[in-house]
This record gives sequence, C-alpha cells and structure tokens, in this order.
Amino acid sequence: MKRPIIQRGANDLLYAETGQCYVDLFSAHGAVFLGHAEPSIARAIAQQLERIWLAGGLDTPLTSVARSAVESFFPGDFALAGLYSTGMEAAELALRFARVTTGRRGVIGYENSMHGKSMATALLGWDNHDGLHLPDVHRLPFLQRYSEAEILQETQAVLAEGSTGAVFIEPMQGSAGALAGTPQFYREIGRLARQYDALLVVDEILTGFHRTGPAFCFMDLGSSPMSC
Repeated sequence: MKRPIIQRGANDLLYAETGQCYVDLFSAHGAVFLGHAEPSIARAIAQQLERIWLAGGLDTPLTSVARSAVESFFPGDFALAGLYSTGMEAAELALRFARVTTGRRGVIGYENSMHGKSMATALLGWDNHDGLHLPDVHRLPFLQRYSEAEILQETQAVLAEGSTGAVFIEPMQGSAGALAGTPQFYREIGRLARQYDALLVVDEILTGFHRTGPAFCFMDLGSSPMSC
C-alpha cells in the first residue's frame, strides 16, 4: 500500500493529496498536540515573525513571557535553564551540565528509555546496532527484563565505581508502553544518586505538565531531579 502524502491538516485531521481524510492519533510525534493549523496559534506565529525572529542569548518580550509561563508550573525553587526546541537538546544540556558540575564523565541510562536521537541520548536507551560505543555511557536493564531489586543492585554497582556524574531516568517509559516502577523504586534511585554524588535527571518530556496528574510526575514519587 502506497503511503499517503499529506497536504494539509486541521486540528486533529490530516488530508492527503488524494482527498482522503485521516485522524491524527499521534499528534505529529507529540509536537502538534494543540492541533494542526490552529488559527489562534497561526496568527500568533505570523505576528511574531513580523517583529523579531531570533536574538541569540538576549531576551525578548516573548521569551520572557515563555520563561515565566513554564516556570509557573515548577515546584519549589526550580528554575528554567533554557528554552530548547526538542527534548533531545534538553537532555544533551543536562548531560553536559552533569559532567561540568560533578567533574565525572559517566552517565547511567535504562533500556528502552527515550531521551532523544542524538548519538549520546539514543545510546542511553537502546542499541542501534551501528557499532557505536561510548565508554562512559552505561545502559542498564529495565523492568522489561529485570526486577526492581535487580535494577537497583546494578545501578549501585555502577555508581560505586565513582565515575558516574548523572543518572537519567523516565518516571514512565512513554515510548516503551507506559512502563513504570513503584514510587519506592524511584525514591531509591534518587537516594543512590545522592549517596554517590551523582545528579538525578528525571526526563519528563512525555509526562510533565499534568500529563499524568500532578504538574510533574516526580512530585508523586518522592524523588527530586538534579539533586546531589
């Protein structure tokens, strides 16, 4: 069957060049969850394009509003480090931040997690069978194959080596079937990270902003991200 060529979209509908209409149940990889060609969004984008496009590291009225809007969801004293176009870029920033602040290059990820598709972020979650090997990246088994106790044992063993600066984890593996451990499991991951002075990076690209109930999923798990 020939794949359709999509010519236009309207909210949750996609229209192929043949005129066939499809319901977009994927929200264009999650990036169009507010709808295709939503008129109010299209108008706002057009108005912004008439003012300014890019100012580098300098603030504009719009970036200030965006920063305040995002930070209004944050609990406690969390603050926004930057505005990025993809979750992969945010994960790459967290990886660099952890290496600089801890002075350690090692990083732990778990099988089938989705942190991005760059070389480093992809390797945290899966093997592309392309021969790529980064010696400082430790991809550990997750709940598809191991029990929580076994995963915690593996995590502690790597952390005890003393070269790990960050532990990356999703509170729910959105791209692996909404797989999640118990709150106690995530609390123990956080405790181990603190014990060995590693930063805990909780990737909430797919669970943040009330998608699982609270503003961020980690708030129900009793484990705080980026803590050491």
